Amino acid sequence: MEIFNKEYLKDLIEHSKQSLNQTFCFHKDNFSKFDTVNSFLIDKVLKSDRTNILITSPTKDKLNDFLLPTILITSLHCLTKNSNSETELSVSDILVSKEDGRVSTVKDVNETSIRILPLGTTRRIDIENLSNYVQISPRYADRLEEVRFSKTRINNFEATKRKEITEYGSVLSYFNTTDIQLPLKNKTKVIFVASKNEILPKIPSCIPYQYVNKSGEVYPDTPFDPLLIVVNDFNTAKEFFIEKGIPIDTIVFIGDTKYQQSISAISKAYRQQKFNRSIFIGTQDIEIGENFEVLKWNWTLPEIKFFNQQQYQNLTPEIISNADLSEATLKFTNFISETERRYENLINLKRLLKFIRKVYPITAIGNVNRIRERANEIYAAFETEAEEVFQDEYYNIDTDYKEDFEQLKSITKNIIDLIKNGNAKNDWFKKATGIDYIVVPKSIKKHCEKEIQNCFSSKQKGITLNSLGNIAELLNQPKQDVNGDYAGLKDTPIITVSEFLKKEPDGKTHLLLSLYSNGIYTDVLLQKILAGNQKTKILCYAEEAKVLQMYLQGFQREDETELRSVHREQLCGIKYPETPNINTENIDEWIKHLIGLDEQKYTRADEQRYEIVFDDESKTVERESKKVFVDEYEELYKEINQLKKGDKVRIYRNPDKETLHDIIKMTDEKDLFTRVDNFSSLWKNALRSHFSNKGADYHFEMFFEELKENGLSVDKPRLEYWLKEDCKTKFPMKKRDLLAIIKTTNHSELNGNIQNIFALKTTYSGRLVKAGVEFSEEINTYILTKEKGKMLDWLSDEHIEHIVSNGAPLRTIKTIQLIDEEIID
Repeated sequence: MEIFNKEYLKDLIEHSKQSLNQTFCFHKDNFSKFDTVNSFLIDKVLKSDRTNILITSPTKDKLNDFLLPTILITSLHCLTKNSNSETELSVSDILVSKEDGRVSTVKDVNETSIRILPLGTTRRIDIENLSNYVQISPRYADRLEEVRFSKTRINNFEATKRKEITEYGSVLSYFNTTDIQLPLKNKTKVIFVASKNEILPKIPSCIPYQYVNKSGEVYPDTPFDPLLIVVNDFNTAKEFFIEKGIPIDTIVFIGDTKYQQSISAISKAYRQQKFNRSIFIGTQDIEIGENFEVLKWNWTLPEIKFFNQQQYQNLTPEIISNADLSEATLKFTNFISETERRYENLINLKRLLKFIRKVYPITAIGNVNRIRERANEIYAAFETEAEEVFQDEYYNIDTDYKEDFEQLKSITKNIIDLIKNGNAKNDWFKKATGIDYIVVPKSIKKHCEKEIQNCFSSKQKGITLNSLGNIAELLNQPKQDVNGDYAGLKDTPIITVSEFLKKEPDGKTHLLLSLYSNGIYTDVLLQKILAGNQKTKILCYAEEAKVLQMYLQGFQREDETELRSVHREQLCGIKYPETPNINTENIDEWIKHLIGLDEQKYTRADEQRYEIVFDDESKTVERESKKVFVDEYEELYKEINQLKKGDKVRIYRNPDKETLHDIIKMTDEKDLFTRVDNFSSLWKNALRSHFSNKGADYHFEMFFEELKENGLSVDKPRLEYWLKEDCKTKFPMKKRDLLAIIKTTNHSELNGNIQNIFALKTTYSGRLVKAGVEFSEEINTYILTKEKGKMLDWLSDEHIEHIVSNGAPLRTIKTIQLIDEEIID
């Protein structure tokens, strides 16, 4: 079954061409098929009043391809609107004749006529046809005074204007009709919120434009009334255009950073009809509301690869069959599911399935000792974590866990023994061929390089160099044998995952050792591999290959959901063909569970990190695309990867969890944080009361031992802190510690709220993390734009400024460098 129906895209391309050709002619710009479809989508939106659109690409490197089509289509539509609208002139306006370039000044405007004074003359004349003129910038008034008494200067000046108006007039060649004329003025504007360095080179010379910085300074000094305005951020557009009532047809945002921070302000301005429509082009989705609807077209990776003439499926598994390991894995997963059923699903042991992900990557190249050491480490870590899980879960059902725990340990030990005694992946390497690069986590790169070197180390023995004759004997030794084990790996380079992801496509075959433990979430890794164009293999046990299949099918389902979206059909009028349902019947439930764990993550861990050291020697590590305020910088902010030594920046950091809790509590409409405080006080008060009510003979050591017997895992200093009145801990980290306190104190109110506390603890943990991210983003937005989000609306300006002052002091960068390490999972 094909991953993607290419006929659908061919139909879309042809439909786009036919639709555009009715109005426009883009032959001279040599539009690609991708340009053609994007132009069609934007054209479709511009033909509808008050319609917004978001177009996303799965990769950032494709965003620049949107610039020229978007500039042209939006500018041509706005030019048409200006051409068809009536424009009023004022005395002193300067006009240029389209026919001969003659320059004139408006001297009189009344209801019946407009009188002008041509440059170099003293006799005013009536304008017979206003459509024969174009207004130029009032800044030329002084220039006219300089040249008006010299015929030569007048001729030179008007010759320049003729060239400029000819260049401007060439914009009309994009239309398939002669009905459109250059407007007298460009009363209505198109605004682009984009990076100056990326967009300005893309603007055709026939489109009069201006770039306006945050201080209102203008570049370049275009002779005509600008049709297109470029700004770096929405705040600049709002200050110098929107709030001054300048008519805006379309406002276009290029790049996530240009709209994500300002979406609430954009929505508000749209609802107030400050502009007609907005176009968003980036890689990320946006939030929409009832009165701010946005049509969405998300380009899928198979489509992008089709346009790039690349093969989509550049990734294949290299499957290793190991029946014993498959049987042992099945026994492990079955034991977990059967044990849960035996206790009527009152316990949850699925957390232990993560162990499988740690076992499959264990291998080496001819180094049995390293395989065994790693296997033993994994098993020791499993024992510790598994016992904590069993203690927590079995305590909840008042059942001894030890028998079941020992059974699972025995099953797990068998898996470990199979991995470390006769490692199947190591055996595969012995006969491997056709591998150009081996891709590994940075942590084992040197190990693998040394292991390959050891496989081919010289074994020349028995010769002592004691004369010149021995040299000849040494040189005449037989060449190193490369026909045995590992022969196919001779001279094979080892590269890290980071190096692999940055590497330019070269047609070489790259091999990863496993689907797991690559220092990056599995789904993110696979998406990056597919988005690239490297020929890639992953060394997989049969179960890993099933997981890979599941991921790829999941990507396909997501793509098909987009391809069949209502918005797509509404925009292009073409329905994506029906395809057979993806069969997942042969995928085990435990595999689906592990994949589900990845889907629940809330992170941007796939981004590179930079370490920044400030003049005060404080440090921070930030993701590359984070936007931060830069003092005295024209465009107000930079992404982390654009910062340099000497920049003065504000980089916000949330306060500690307890302080963050208190801040977010003020904005909490559902009283979740209030209930957390109530239940937090309940368990701590129960703990303190139990200790104080025992009397003078009951010492802290006795109290600690009693709690330990009931399952407490923390040390004495932590327990002492919980007993203090100013303790800010909301809940113990581990469920078993809370259960130990409940069992020891036997407090009636605490006993009656066990399930409520556990449920609230889980909800609160996730909510605090998410709320912390949201709060941080709102503070960053406030620093850049002074706009308040939903959470900051609850706080006073004084309180917000205090948070900014403490959390984002102005500091000067001493050093900044990319952290050369694998992305952390």
